[in-house]
Amino acid sequence: MQPALTPWPLQVLLGRVAREWETRHRIFDLPSGKFHHVDPTADLGISVMGQALATSIGPAAGPHTQLAQNIVAGWLAGARPLARASSRPKPRVTSRDARVYSR
Repeated sequence: MQPALTPWPLQVLLGRVAREWETRHRIFDLPSGKFHHVDPTADLGISVMGQALATSIGPAAGPHTQLAQNIVAGWLAGARPLARASSRPKPRVTSRDARVYSR
């Protein structure tokens, strides 16, 4: 069994950010040289389900992307379409579907 993903208190996360930035110019181990810098002349925007997105690049879905440090690191690296998974309807998977996909 895998260990549960446990969120850290905001004060602890902010302390880590401050220490890493002051000592190594990194945030959550992402070097400042890897931070995404917007080119004002480039338009990477797209529209998805009527919503304008700055870019289509974003983190893969999963519980790891819901941890604060991964959201921040993803944003710094250029990920933009961040949405709560619960804001979208989830497809209903039945036992019949499971049998079909397991073949």
